[in-house]
Amino acid sequence: QTTPNPKAQADGVKTAYDKAGIDPRTVTYIEAHGTGTELGDPVEINGLKAAFKELYEKTGDPAVHGSHCGLGSAKTNIGHLSLAA
Repeated sequence: QTTPNPKAQADGVKTAYDKAGIDPRTVTYIEAHGTGTELGDPVEINGLKAAFKELYEKTGDPAVHGSHCGLGSAKTNIGHLSLAA
């Protein structure tokens, strides 16, 4: 992805979780990209929300709205490490 796209974000998450056999109900933390931009962050969050909604629907468990998952981003806390690379 070169431009933030919530559908592509959701599709990538769903594909990865399906291939890995991850039950979305077991996910308690996600390390996000967290660009800290007005465009990137909402797209990332909306993509995750859409992916988890669909993943939960596959389980037959309607409890997605009552579930909680921590979300963080080291990049937002320490900055871009281009110079360190």
